[in-house]
Amino acid sequence: MDIEIREYRESDYSRCAALVGEAWQFDSVFKPAEFTELAKDLYTGGSLIESSFKSVAVSNGEVVGFLFGIHRVAPGTGLHLLFRLKMVWRFYRIRNASPNKNDLIKALSAHEKNRSPWVPRKRNEIALFVVAKPFKGRGVGTALWRAFLATCARAGETEIFVETNKAGASGFYEQLGFTHLTDFDSPLHRIATPDGVACLYVHDSAA
Repeated sequence: MDIEIREYRESDYSRCAALVGEAWQFDSVFKPAEFTELAKDLYTGGSLIESSFKSVAVSNGEVVGFLFGIHRVAPGTGLHLLFRLKMVWRFYRIRNASPNKNDLIKALSAHEKNRSPWVPRKRNEIALFVVAKPFKGRGVGTALWRAFLATCARAGETEIFVETNKAGASGFYEQLGFTHLTDFDSPLHRIATPDGVACLYVHDSAA
């Protein structure tokens, strides 16, 4: 299988957002369609802004996976305010949203409050990591992870964190050498994965 790992380009955005929607089935979680698109853009675009490491995996000219990572030695783009204003404007224009918009805002706030004592933002962290279903188990995710790990290692950074869901990718991260740090209460995770449990993992190459 011929897979190329390269830096993210702006032209990759729509494909990355589509992979996010497929991975978390946003079309079944968020209604109407404009709310689905907003959720994908919040998740994808927000992670892009926060991240300084942005790599994609390409097969036959198509993006089949990507990893956006927060590397504290190199800050992200810093365009947070403009992005947030655009998202807020879109958010409040949506009518008859499901889940309820007020409930979603409360869930976001509770999520950040409950995870922050364990892993504050601006640490070395995998912000968003997706591999297309047909390419899972074929080394694509591992190749993307090794590229991020090498970037952190060159800066002398040994600890890398990731937030995931026990009903999702926890087994994959354990195979990569991550250690379970803690579970935490997240109403946000329950919206997307009703039977899941939000958790944090850490990879320490110095251990």
